[in-house]
Order: sequence, then structure tokens, then C-alpha cells
Amino acid sequence: MTVTDVRLPAGNGIPENERRNLTVVWVLYLATLFTGSLTAWIGIIVAHIKRGDASSHESYEGYTYAIYTFWGTFIASLVGIALTVIGLGYFILIGAGIWFIYRSIKGLLRTNDNRSPYED
Repeated sequence: MTVTDVRLPAGNGIPENERRNLTVVWVLYLATLFTGSLTAWIGIIVAHIKRGDASSHESYEGYTYAIYTFWGTFIASLVGIALTVIGLGYFILIGAGIWFIYRSIKGLLRTNDNRSPYED
């Protein structure tokens, strides 16, 4: 899945200041494993604010990927919590956690490589 925004130039990579901001978002997401969900909430706020300031297609996609990662995990976690009553929720919560870690590491690595997280 590729996010397209025709207003932004593609193929130039992520500018240094935006790469730094995206790295902060991904590190905040990964810090959630040790500090609780507060750092993820800070990361999503940063991603939402900075996406509007994106100056390249790759950085816009990076912020969008971070936003989808957070909200997808959040919704899956809500469903998992609701289904813990019947036991199925624990599997959903574990899956959501693994998915969150995977996407956060992938986003961080792609940002470090100056690429969009949607590139294969």
C-alpha cells in the first residue's frame, strides 16, 4: 500500500530535519516497551503535527505509516481487551504487540536508510 500526495516531490529521500523527527517518533514508540503507553501518545502527537509540515513524499509516507501503526495497534488493543472475557483477547493483544514492535522497527530502519516505509 502506497500513500500518495501529489503535492510533494518524490524520489528525493527524507530531508535531514524530518528524518530526525521521524526517528524521534519511532524511538518514542519503541520506548513504550519500557515506559508504558505515555511515550507512544507523545509520538502520535508529534507524527500528526509534523505530517502537515512534510516537505517530501517519503517523509509524508513515514509520518502516515507511524500514524497507521499507532491507531491500528490502539484499535486492536481495544478489541483484545474486550475479548479477554472469552480468552481470545490475550492472543489479539500479543499479536497487536508484535505487530507494533515489527512496524516500529521497520519504520526506524527505513527512516535511517532514507526510504519510505512502504518501499519493498
